[in-house]
Amino acid sequence: MSVFPQFAAQSGAQYPLVKVRRTRTVVELNRAGKPWRYGDPDAARVEWALELRHLDENETASLRQLFDACEGRLQPFLFLDPTDNLLSYSEDLTAAVWQKDALISLTTGVADPKGGTAATLISNTAQTAQRVMQSLGVPADFRYCLSVWIRAAQPGPVDLLMSTASATVRETRTAGTAWSRVDLSASPGGTETTVSFGIEIPAGASVEVFGYQVEAQPGCGEYKRTAASGGVYPNARFAQDELAVIAEAPGRYSAEVRISSNPPDGA
Repeated sequence: MSVFPQFAAQSGAQYPLVKVRRTRTVVELNRAGKPWRYGDPDAARVEWALELRHLDENETASLRQLFDACEGRLQPFLFLDPTDNLLSYSEDLTAAVWQKDALISLTTGVADPKGGTAATLISNTAQTAQRVMQSLGVPADFRYCLSVWIRAAQPGPVDLLMSTASATVRETRTAGTAWSRVDLSASPGGTETTVSFGIEIPAGASVEVFGYQVEAQPGCGEYKRTAASGGVYPNARFAQDELAVIAEAPGRYSAEVRISSNPPDGA
């Protein structure tokens, strides 16, 4: 799988960057001369313009290698949108993309820290710890930040998890009686192409949660609510025929990169 690289700062972009979503509406006239309008989903595109500055030799080489391997526009690659939440259904834990252990109980419609009712009460009715996780088709050697708001009537520990088939990164946070946003920044490591993100709740415990988010960077940014799709684009392509790299100083380079993709399914 070809993947757009993370750079030395452990992110896939620099700011400022530009993201544009393009759609098309088709207009037809009926026999009475009145217009019929309908969307053309096959024409929808998402485009990014990245200005990359002060790249070192290794960063520049990884960018060139990807461009050459994809033969410019010809072949697709995986791109993790640096402006978006990688998870889907970030506020709907009842969705099929969330894997719940057998004795997890969900209560929706709970008051959330943003003033709405989009939080969920997760209750563990088992005698052992239970998990709520979502798996993404992303490289295990990238650095990610998982964040979520938590609150509990009875304060207690909650484990944040990143896991692959061969490794699990775990950190314990405390859910108090007031909402707090907690995060886990880590790289699971390895060569796997699937990583699972979520929380583990102790036996018999309950915790309210809101706003799961995963970003391919060291720290958490502003929360972005998602529905059927998140910021994982497995069929992105370069939107340029040449990759122009400029030498700014000894060992320092810059490049302007344009990327384009169809929206993910459900977007």
